[in-house]
Amino acid sequence: MATIGQLLTAPEAGWKRYDDTDPSFKYIGTYAIVSNNDRFKGSSRYSLNKAARIKFDFIGTKLRIVHTLGDDRANTVVKIDGVAEVYNAKSETILGGQYLVYEKTGLTRSRHTVEIYHSNDAVEGVNPLVFDAIDIDDTGRILHPDEVTDIRSLAINKRIRCHYTASSNMFGIFSGLGKETSHFIPLTSSTTPNGDFYFICVDKDYLGRLILVSDRNIQSGISWDALNTAGVASGSGKPLGYNPTSSLVAWYTFDANASTLTNNVDGTNGTIIGTTVVDGFKGKARQFNGVSDYIVVPGQKVIPAGKKSIRFKIKVPRKPSDYGMILGNGFSTSEHGTRVQVNANGDINVVMTYGTSSNSFSLTATGYDVCDGQWHDVFITWDGTTSADSYKIYIDDMTVPKKTGNPTFTQTVNGSRNFTIGRRADANDRFFFGVIDEIEIYNDVVDPLNTSPYLDGYVISLRLPTGGIDNTDTDNEWDKYIVNSTLNGTITAGDDTVWNWSGLYTLCSTTSGASGQRTIRGNSSVAAFSTTATSQGVSFRPVLVIEDLHLKKYLIMDGTDIKTYIQGVWETIGIAPPTNEMFNEKGMTDLSACTPYLMDLTNKSALKILISNPQRQKLTSVKLTGVPTPRIVKMNEDMSFAHTAKIHSLKLSGLPEGEVRVAVSTDSGKIWKIKTEDGAWTALAVDDLSEWKEKGMRLSDFNNIRDWDEMIGAAKKLRLVFYLEQSYATDEAGLHSLIMEADLTGSWDMALPGVEYKYGYSGNTNLRVLLLSDGDYKINICSGGSSLITEVDGGVF
Repeated sequence: MATIGQLLTAPEAGWKRYDDTDPSFKYIGTYAIVSNNDRFKGSSRYSLNKAARIKFDFIGTKLRIVHTLGDDRANTVVKIDGVAEVYNAKSETILGGQYLVYEKTGLTRSRHTVEIYHSNDAVEGVNPLVFDAIDIDDTGRILHPDEVTDIRSLAINKRIRCHYTASSNMFGIFSGLGKETSHFIPLTSSTTPNGDFYFICVDKDYLGRLILVSDRNIQSGISWDALNTAGVASGSGKPLGYNPTSSLVAWYTFDANASTLTNNVDGTNGTIIGTTVVDGFKGKARQFNGVSDYIVVPGQKVIPAGKKSIRFKIKVPRKPSDYGMILGNGFSTSEHGTRVQVNANGDINVVMTYGTSSNSFSLTATGYDVCDGQWHDVFITWDGTTSADSYKIYIDDMTVPKKTGNPTFTQTVNGSRNFTIGRRADANDRFFFGVIDEIEIYNDVVDPLNTSPYLDGYVISLRLPTGGIDNTDTDNEWDKYIVNSTLNGTITAGDDTVWNWSGLYTLCSTTSGASGQRTIRGNSSVAAFSTTATSQGVSFRPVLVIEDLHLKKYLIMDGTDIKTYIQGVWETIGIAPPTNEMFNEKGMTDLSACTPYLMDLTNKSALKILISNPQRQKLTSVKLTGVPTPRIVKMNEDMSFAHTAKIHSLKLSGLPEGEVRVAVSTDSGKIWKIKTEDGAWTALAVDDLSEWKEKGMRLSDFNNIRDWDEMIGAAKKLRLVFYLEQSYATDEAGLHSLIMEADLTGSWDMALPGVEYKYGYSGNTNLRVLLLSDGDYKINICSGGSSLITEVDGGVF
């Protein structure tokens, strides 16, 4: 085991090494590159900035740092999950090479944050912060500090890793979204890429869709015409009809009633010879007659060499007399390839060959007859090694394999024949009799219980960025995101270390002024503009658009019009009933944006809020918080003051928020009056809301009135009316109580303790009072004087 200070030119067993050029490292400060064969992969870097930082995350339990030693080194700080440690790589002389300078073990197996920087004793411009490589667990992975592994965690400035592979001048396959699949595609790109890159989230559009742009040109030498044929060059782009988070390379659903069979991953077609469209395991399937029916994919091997997973559904009514070939890309043991077939016993058999009869491997799930006329789900996987039980066959039950085994050789060469379904490749024999559906092929070992070709809940599409029609047109995605965006202050706008635009033009979807020309951007400077012919090979930088169908989308039904609020304007998009297309293309994800403008609609009193995809979502409730229009609230009946001798005060109490105004009437609401500042009573137009707010009495004005007896006069009745208005949704405009202080007619006589009295008011037949000697009392208020109070002696009063 290596020790600190030891030369370590390669990772030890149980470790793997990442070079300083890996895009997962985030560098802060200015760095110089040193090229030397004694450095890992031929170079290392250093910074003389005291504020320089190196940041990255990793999943694993251990970390090593490897770089040169020197006599100019100060202490270096390594902070892991917020805990700082110090190491020193100083030596009496400069020692080039890969020396182990720091090691940390015993961490929990989880995601860890790492930051490397100068200690306080470093001197600006003198002591270098040196970096060459790191080692971590061979089962771990490194991540950029802004990297996420699940599309649900994406936000502006976050990035997610993806894999891309393609043939020359052909649109390729995107897979492994969120995974570390392989090395990164070179910054200089490749005509035949087969590597990883980052999608960086740059925006969320008005429909709630996330917009991601590739951090580099992932393919060079590909023309606009080739991308247009694949559907990527259009404005809406190419929907990915498969799950890009998996390692899926081929997926055949058999749903189309056509003469070709399309791979839903890369769009290539297979030629169908014969077969009959029938009901399948899911949707439609193809029935093979066992005599002449088959499908071949010209020029495509499809099944990868090395590690792989293959899944399909079959229904076989009887056992074949020899073999029934389900699928394969090899002919015989003397060729390369993989074949899956049903033998004469009804067993699933897998054969893998490597060019010689001695390099042949066969695995049969003996005793599991699939020729019973029922649907069977078959899953085959191999990790690409010769380890025990590395090859597995599952049938129906995906928790336990029916058969395992291991070859004595590995497979590095692809199949010798074109991918064929229903017979042996390039041979008129071993025709399959039965129905085949849902073929899935992966270039990795996948979990059959947790892997699906469907990406449920999301719609993902790929397209080119827009680039402007000329060099004065800056209203486009290249200028908005690459040239000018700081991603909410997290990067420097136009940073080549983020977008890698230098040295390669990026092909855009925009048509320039000249016929047959398309816009290309970058290369000499971030804002550079040029054009190219549609047939000319340039470089491909994809834009990924992710729509989360878990997000509820809303439309407004205004009468029979279906409307949406887009960029400050109500737009009618159709007539009721709403369609899925209306929700998907125009649905709003945030109702709050349109809420202030609901009053602009025609049928304000009968609006309906429409919600998308209720079958996919839980029961939804919408809470609408608004400010009601001002209103007048009138008392229905008069208050009688017939038996008051004098009114000292009337006091209203109300809620502190909102606007409340009041007026009074002594003629049962025919004329409403307010008291002005000069003390006069003036009539108010009760239906004029603007006059109400301006002239109506405030509660304080009402409560300060003292001449109520003069106001009420002989009518001896009063009715109130109120104006209520809220300025904000949180306001409450209302009244709590009306309190009267008044002298009643009649008189009270003093009662002596221990004596019981009964009183009645002359001229007021509605009031009965019974005072008891123990100090208790009874009061009865009624209409017409017919209610009685029972006296203590049994009489009534």
